[in-house]
Amino acid sequence: MEFQPVDVNALVAEIFGLSVVIIPVLGFTLRWAIKPVIESYARAFPSQSQMQLELERLRRLADAIA
Repeated sequence: MEFQPVDVNALVAEIFGLSVVIIPVLGFTLRWAIKPVIESYARAFPSQSQMQLELERLRRLADAIA
């Protein structure tokens, strides 16, 4: 069985040519797929400053009721 020589220049050109299209498509797809996960994580675990603000509001409400 004979093997044909590999044209490295053509192989590299094809890889770069395909990556010009594939990389942006994968980027947009991942962004579209991961965005809901990140948003739900942000809602489930609010930032420390938001928690401090909410605690202050609850303290003022408790003082107003008492």
